[in-house]
Amino acid sequence: MAEESTEAEVMEFLKSIPSQERRALKECYAKGDQMPSGYVDAQDWAQAQLLHGLRQKRCEHGCGLLLFPQEIEGHTCRLRAKNRRASSGQEKP
Repeated sequence: MAEESTEAEVMEFLKSIPSQERRALKECYAKGDQMPSGYVDAQDWAQAQLLHGLRQKRCEHGCGLLLFPQEIEGHTCRLRAKNRRASSGQEKP
């Protein structure tokens, strides 16, 4: 599982973004917007959410994904069996 960043590391990362780019990201994506489709757009959106002060939390239902607060509602964990006998995927709300 990926190691979580500390608040100091997040702040250091945000300070590394040029101020003009920070303003543009905050104007493009409002606080609490839903994630857009597309990889690059999703990366920009995540940076904007961090700039707005939102932080990700790990899913408590078993999948362990890092999610912003607006992503948690309606999130469905998709668990996959790890042995050959139980090969069907299971879903957990």
